[in-house]
Amino acid sequence: MKQIYRFIGLLFIIILTGCQNDNSFKIDKVDVQAQVLPDGDLYVQEILTYNVKGEMEYAERGLELLGHEGVEFFESYLPPQGKRLGEFSYENLERVNVDYSNKYSSYFSKLNAEDEVKRIYYRYRINEAAKKYQDTAELEWNFFTFNEADLHNVTIEVLFMPHSYQGKEIEMFSYNRNGGEFTEQKGYSITYKTDLISEDDTLTQYYLFPANHLSEMSVKDSSTTREERLKDAIAREENYQLRESRFELVAKVLSHVQWVLIGLVLLSLLKAHILIAKWKARSIPLSEIESWSPVFQIYVYRKGKIKLEDFLAGVFSIYQKGFLSIKKVPASYRFQKVENAPKITLLFSYTGKRRALKDADLFLLRWLFRHQPDGTQVLILDSIAKPSKKERTQKGYKRKLRRLLSEVKDWKKAIEKEFQVEFSIKENRLLKVFSVALVIVHLILVLSMFIADAKSWLTICLSAVCFIIGAFLVWKYSLKKRAACFYFIGSFFFAAQSHDDTSIVTYFNLVILSILLIILTPRVKLSKEMIIKREAVKRWRRILKYGGIPTEKRQESFMTYVQTAIVLGVGKQFISRFKRKFPHERVDDIVLFDKEIMNMIESVIKPLKHITEKKVSPQKKNSKRTSSSSGGDTGGGDWPFDFGGGSDGGGDGGGD
Repeated sequence: MKQIYRFIGLLFIIILTGCQNDNSFKIDKVDVQAQVLPDGDLYVQEILTYNVKGEMEYAERGLELLGHEGVEFFESYLPPQGKRLGEFSYENLERVNVDYSNKYSSYFSKLNAEDEVKRIYYRYRINEAAKKYQDTAELEWNFFTFNEADLHNVTIEVLFMPHSYQGKEIEMFSYNRNGGEFTEQKGYSITYKTDLISEDDTLTQYYLFPANHLSEMSVKDSSTTREERLKDAIAREENYQLRESRFELVAKVLSHVQWVLIGLVLLSLLKAHILIAKWKARSIPLSEIESWSPVFQIYVYRKGKIKLEDFLAGVFSIYQKGFLSIKKVPASYRFQKVENAPKITLLFSYTGKRRALKDADLFLLRWLFRHQPDGTQVLILDSIAKPSKKERTQKGYKRKLRRLLSEVKDWKKAIEKEFQVEFSIKENRLLKVFSVALVIVHLILVLSMFIADAKSWLTICLSAVCFIIGAFLVWKYSLKKRAACFYFIGSFFFAAQSHDDTSIVTYFNLVILSILLIILTPRVKLSKEMIIKREAVKRWRRILKYGGIPTEKRQESFMTYVQTAIVLGVGKQFISRFKRKFPHERVDDIVLFDKEIMNMIESVIKPLKHITEKKVSPQKKNSKRTSSSSGGDTGGGDWPFDFGGGSDGGGDGGGD
């Protein structure tokens, strides 16, 4: 369940961080006057009115980077109070310093405003913003893009000068997702007004007008006729007009998908088969559960996983069969020299006959135990402890770790063969089905939101490519839940680029539900019998965790209990609570009922949990390696994990 909180917490942090608005100002009014000149240039004058709360040092003005031959000049001034565009000349105004940022593709003008309403006047000229063709001329210009805040009460007047033709010969279109309209046309002058241009939106205007207006501009070759351009502009305008009805349809689809996901999540949370298994598991006597070997219990508890740190389960299993003895011995020098490290370790001795053991036990015996001159085979626990810094830098260190992980896999196969559980635990195909299905659903939904929002086909196609690449990665790593979860988070940031708050909020809910469904769907599928046994082991683990041992049990059984508790990860809790609940039980002479021994076991087990295939993957051929020391492996290199025993002086022993 921790993964659920991690992913949802991460998602909320990203959303809140990315969506917060730090603007301490508003842009209350925008007035624009743009003149289309005979050489195709666009000469623009603007007044922006800022309502500043707090301090504001710079005003930002972003300009479109494409569709023209560059910005000839950009200047900022403080306009006279009470004057509108056309009522003053810039020559006698106070000029404002302007800096251009390549990083933000914006001009920054020194405003120096504090708790006041302040206006700023821009004038700039765009080279060849208009285009001249054989049968027509056109102007397509993004008047506002890369906005620093929402723009309110926007008025744009476009002038075609000199006006040697009638205004009715001009075709005009405006593309603004927040509405707006052309309010006035006086021959060569066209006025457009809108109440709002969103901070993350772009206002585009498109004009078709007689080519002879651009008398100082050369004709560009084009196979597209005026009628075709007009037809495309009308279709684009209709596309914008259909946004509202399309988003209503998208909202209905999102709502239906949301309810389906809610149902699937509730079913996943309910887990009726688990509840039935819990009930049936209570019918299994504790005496039967106690008789299961530690290896089988950890295998069932982990749903078919065996890890490197589980070697103790195998050792304890051999002990419970009566073939091992355990005693305390002084720890090696590397532990003795560290102040807080445990000073006592365990010595496991095997004196039985090999033919008395099964394959999994024999494999463990050959892997971990070493022959002694007296004919016994022994394993000293701290020989498997965390390697020192010097040992970790020696040549072949990672190769040995990879060999260890390979041996763990072979041991697991022997365990599955012994207990005949190869077919009791399988990969859960439902996880792959959910992952792939949800990926496709999210792809379709986001692209539908883009289409409804009248996004350009280039934007839609590029987004589709990104989604398809992400979908392929999710399919390839379908059993890795993180891949699907990150895909859903990424898809939300795509969806957030649309301009419909209701749809975005609903889609955010879908992302949360999708992540929950993936996390709640198990990676492996257990047979009914295995589910019951796992619930029985979980029940037994809870009993051990709280020290709840039946009073009629004999003292000889306590060793088995503490071994099982250690294997299931509740060894310390079992010992401390057992001593509190049963203070009269004599357990001091039991080897494992020792705090220092438990610290030694923890010092050995904890570092092994961090040895994974990803961390010990082979280095690239050209990568640098730390040179090996003259001694190769340290003393104790013949021990099973090739880490232990020697006095290398590395000082990074198991006492961490």
